[in-house]
Amino acid sequence: MDHEMKMRPEYWQETAASAVARVFFGHPYMMEALGRLLPEAVDLRRVKKVLDIGCGKGEWARRLARAHPGIQIIGIDTSFKLVREAVEQAAAEGLRSVSFYRFDTTQTLEFPNESFDVIHIHSLASFVSTAMWNRILEEMLRLLKIGGWLNIVDYEHGTTSCAAFNRLAAMGMAGVRALGGSIAPASPTQGVAARLYGFLVDAGMVDVAYTVRAVDFNVNSHPQTRAFLDDFLVDMEGFKPFILQLGLTDGETFDALLEQTKHDFYRPDFCGYAYLISAIGRKDF
Repeated sequence: MDHEMKMRPEYWQETAASAVARVFFGHPYMMEALGRLLPEAVDLRRVKKVLDIGCGKGEWARRLARAHPGIQIIGIDTSFKLVREAVEQAAAEGLRSVSFYRFDTTQTLEFPNESFDVIHIHSLASFVSTAMWNRILEEMLRLLKIGGWLNIVDYEHGTTSCAAFNRLAAMGMAGVRALGGSIAPASPTQGVAARLYGFLVDAGMVDVAYTVRAVDFNVNSHPQTRAFLDDFLVDMEGFKPFILQLGLTDGETFDALLEQTKHDFYRPDFCGYAYLISAIGRKDF
């Protein structure tokens, strides 16, 4: 179930930080914030096979499998650890229509042309160099059936009332830029999510559309927010080696900022937000 697939190294940039990011973006709270697993334009009655790229722990794929057991779903990720967890969770839930595989970065994906009715990609910017977006889209179009849908979901930070977290977020963005992951160097965000519509149009897709959803960080905004913040703060610890390796701060400063963030996040007057942008396009050639 967790076989290995291969893809060219210039397409993907796997780091410990990118794996942490996929866990964060694949959190159930994020799934709830999206409102639905796929945009309404996708007629799931006609969908037989779905590819989920950067599946992380498989939260999205498993949700789709539970809701539509007749659809065959394949989730792939570059992390052995995340794929193993996805496999274990699917087995524990008795899901037979979903499988997970680890792919490395040495060859193209080993799927035939026009294999999938839907390709879903979440947080692509966390592990794909911005310079490679056009080539990635070419590969996705190769794998899509004519009439099939490509759905790309990505994330952009807003701002928060916590100055310590805002400093950590700025360091994280500096790290992303150092790896070539921002197409908006003067922006405090990656800039990718806001340009997803244009990427799909430029790729020649039709029926292109997008939706924007807010992610509220206030601890009292939703019954699941506290659990989300708990996990989020644990995930932030995973970024420390990445930040230190790039020389963006020292360990003592990082720890102090994180401790202040932990304090501020649970204050009733804390507020903050981010955006989830879901773009979709249909292959018509």
